[in-house]
Amino acid sequence: MKSLAVHLFEILACSGVLLALYTVLLERRVRFVWCRRYLIAAMVLAAIIPLLRIPVWAGEVLYLDPLPEALPETAAAAPAAQPLLRPATIAGALYGAGTALIVGLALGQILRIGRLRRTGRRSRTARYTLVRSPQRIASFSFFGSIYVWDQSPECELPAILAHEASHIRHRHSAERLAMEALRALMWWNPFVWIAARRLTEVHEFEADSDVLHSGFDRVEYMATIFRQLFGYSPEIANGLRDSLTKKRFKMMTTPSSGSHPLLRLATIVPVVAGLVCAFSFTTRAAEIRFTDPAAATIDLATTSALTDGDNTPLILIDGVERPTLDGIDESRVDKISILKGNSAIALYGERARHGVIVVTLKKGNAGDDARPQTDDPDEPFLVADVMPLFEGGSLTDFRAWVQQRLRYPAEALEAGVQGRVVVQFIVERDGSLSSVKSVAAPAEVLAREAERVVGLSSGRWTAGRQHGEAVRVSYTLPVDFRCSEPATEAQPETIVVRGKVVGTDSEPLAGALVVRRGTTAGTVTDREGNFSIEAPKGTILDVSLVGRISVGVEAQSDLTVVLTFGGATTAEEVAVVGFGS
Repeated sequence: MKSLAVHLFEILACSGVLLALYTVLLERRVRFVWCRRYLIAAMVLAAIIPLLRIPVWAGEVLYLDPLPEALPETAAAAPAAQPLLRPATIAGALYGAGTALIVGLALGQILRIGRLRRTGRRSRTARYTLVRSPQRIASFSFFGSIYVWDQSPECELPAILAHEASHIRHRHSAERLAMEALRALMWWNPFVWIAARRLTEVHEFEADSDVLHSGFDRVEYMATIFRQLFGYSPEIANGLRDSLTKKRFKMMTTPSSGSHPLLRLATIVPVVAGLVCAFSFTTRAAEIRFTDPAAATIDLATTSALTDGDNTPLILIDGVERPTLDGIDESRVDKISILKGNSAIALYGERARHGVIVVTLKKGNAGDDARPQTDDPDEPFLVADVMPLFEGGSLTDFRAWVQQRLRYPAEALEAGVQGRVVVQFIVERDGSLSSVKSVAAPAEVLAREAERVVGLSSGRWTAGRQHGEAVRVSYTLPVDFRCSEPATEAQPETIVVRGKVVGTDSEPLAGALVVRRGTTAGTVTDREGNFSIEAPKGTILDVSLVGRISVGVEAQSDLTVVLTFGGATTAEEVAVVGFGS
């Protein structure tokens, strides 16, 4: 997974390359319509290419065997508390603030255009709506409407309307909004701002070109542009204004220098392909292959190369741990399996943090023993053809059996000591246990208790077998000690009580107090005598009103409470209760 900094750098690199290609090969050298489309597509591609993941390069191949389970799955540790102001949170907040600012500015301009439309005089034609505004504005267009100052000279209107009608015909407003959205999404990218500026230039160049080709005099048209420079014109719209004037005059007075436009456009393809190769091609995920029992999956020489260096993997030959692969006849190898990562550690513990190489030898012929020779023929196996079984069940069943028989030491319970004890033991050929010892424990008293309970299982195992013979097998078992939490009382079901308080004449009583007995939580009836309150089922609600006799009723979903005359009548007897504190 790419880091955020790398991803942002790749977007900047793609944007810069694609924008440089436009400046060198395309700007004013191909048709305006291609320039417009390229600028928007280039910024979209700059954002998409770094996101692509195209697996091309060969990945690592792992050969795995279905290995017997040596450790049951353990509960995941509780995630560590994360700081509130993480770098990712700060970066997300900054990004959201920048995007919101750009979007807010764009919406503000659209709202101002809407006000100009409402306050101006509108007239419709077949191609557009003309809005004459009393406010002094520079002429501009936005989608199907043209906005002009109502004091604009009539002699200048034909050129102005021809220019803005060109914007409308080519749908420049939609492109401006699309670029504005890209700028909001990638406001931190300076190349997007430059591309937005270039798009504005292309729009003005294209509209100016259409006006001149329709027969307007160039000198008079340029003078009209000068006179239209003053007045409000929204950035999000298209118009006759701003600092583009010099470039527009240069465009109108200088012939285009473009040649071979199709060849220039074709140059885009290899450039984009190069960016995809640079930023999207990646290595294929590691391929996992299961070994073929009939033949060795990888040769011994290749496997031996994995043991070079400091990070030597755990080596098991027919279930027996060996320091190296030296001295093994390759013709006797039946299959080789390689296990890496968390799955190796889960099966074999920290010794397998650099991986596990499991070599299975062919069975001997004519009584020959194919098991590798070791200094100690009674060395226990870590993996056997048939693993030992506790009372016919799996290792998970044995772990549950151990957990049920643990007695939490009193001194550890008082001190609040808890954690995991890792116990190692050997299942002998007759099903008994030997060498029961703890290799990791948070406290000695917990280690002794775990060893005691594991030892109780001695003689209740079925021995493991290798090549049909009973063998000694070493096991590693995690035993968890957790201080039990005090049981909490079951909470009664909470219901919403909706009711009405009335007098003896069935008239609703407003201002009656409804309180959960023994608390200050309550409510007051409205003008119709209605109330609503949450309370545990069976709770007593005390209902009272000055001048009426208070009553207590059991909380139910639907209640009608009748209060009769009597009770408190003097000021000294009035109770004042505050809610929400």
